[in-house]
Amino acid sequence: MPVVREANPTSEDAHKRLVWDAVASSYTDPRTLEILGAVLRDADVDGRRAGPLAGAVQDWVRRTVRYCREAPERICAPWVTVRHGFGDCDDMAVLVASLLRAARVPCRLAFCGWRPSGWEGPVPLGHVWSEAWIASDPKTPREGEWVALETVREVPPGWRASEAARARGLRVRLDSLGDRPGKVTDNEHELEGFEDGRLVVPRRQPPLAVGQGRSRGALLPARGPLRW
Repeated sequence: MPVVREANPTSEDAHKRLVWDAVASSYTDPRTLEILGAVLRDADVDGRRAGPLAGAVQDWVRRTVRYCREAPERICAPWVTVRHGFGDCDDMAVLVASLLRAARVPCRLAFCGWRPSGWEGPVPLGHVWSEAWIASDPKTPREGEWVALETVREVPPGWRASEAARARGLRVRLDSLGDRPGKVTDNEHELEGFEDGRLVVPRRQPPLAVGQGRSRGALLPARGPLRW
């Protein structure tokens, strides 16, 4: 992928695929693996245990990267975000998911938006975080739960902005895009959407071809220029 890509997609689905493509294109890169090594050394955590590793990655990213809004919107490769030392929620989510996928932990991106309860019309998306699949038992990898890893706020693993907004009586929309439970793969990924707890857009996305979107941004119809 381009190390920095200005993002101006033509639809919300296109933007979600742009952010996920940044994860799928980066998690095997040697620069991402170097960052993962730094996280493991800093936290002194067992990289074979998904739960402690996910918490360590969340904490490391929160301490290393400062949240900052961007203009124009950009999607950065993980190593660029670390080098800059700042990024917005999608940059931090890409960093978290890339590091965990590099350790064979399935991940997905959760895209969320909220508006007052009387809001009419579609709820726009405005925030994103990573979620890690934590298996109950390594012998049964498809049995477990998705654990949210928010990095913009000082919250523990499992805290979700969508649940906090719903508790305030707001109208909430929540979409997710990424791996299926128990499996890291670039060959298929799932997109689901919920609004006020009701599934509204369940569908399987077409496969990501090997290398697709890494050199020419072929996956996403971005109008902004690509910067290398």
